[in-house]
Amino acid sequence: MALRSAPNTRRGRRGERGASLIEFAIVLPILCLFLFGIIDGGSVYSNYISVRQGVREGARLGVVMGSSPVSTCAALGITLNTTDITPSTDIQNLMCATKSRIGITPSSVYVKVLFDPTYAANNGLIVCAMTRATSISGALSPFISSGSYLKSKVEMDIESATAGETAGEETAPASAPAWSNWCTTTSSTP
Repeated sequence: MALRSAPNTRRGRRGERGASLIEFAIVLPILCLFLFGIIDGGSVYSNYISVRQGVREGARLGVVMGSSPVSTCAALGITLNTTDITPSTDIQNLMCATKSRIGITPSSVYVKVLFDPTYAANNGLIVCAMTRATSISGALSPFISSGSYLKSKVEMDIESATAGETAGEETAPASAPAWSNWCTTTSSTP
């Protein structure tokens, strides 16, 4: 009777280990993309909520501005980029207050304030703001296009007004959506 040698179990285990490693290498990038997608999606959504809430608070300040002035741009440490249309001082301060209420770096937020049709009681005050959507992890930067902006528009009726206010807007980058395409007295809220 011939003796049979025991099967080589080591070779089988190595093959299984190698297969597991290959499976892990295939699945890991998908899991990472999913995880970074959740992180970036949450960050973009949080920034959108911040823009929306800041614009709402800015509009509320603007409709009662006649009775309670807002902080000055100098006090808030904010500089406006208003080369196209220069607003009155009160409206500049309202724009700065809106930027500070948004809570995102003020230099990356652009604000526009306009009236429907003039700054007077019972007329509409429109406050708009936009900021670039960004990927905080960097992994999804190719999927967030350079022209992606988070924007918000709020209109409220002016409760009390002072005469002589001039609407204004900040000059946004060339890649940003034009104010005239979405922030007007006749356009709908995005």
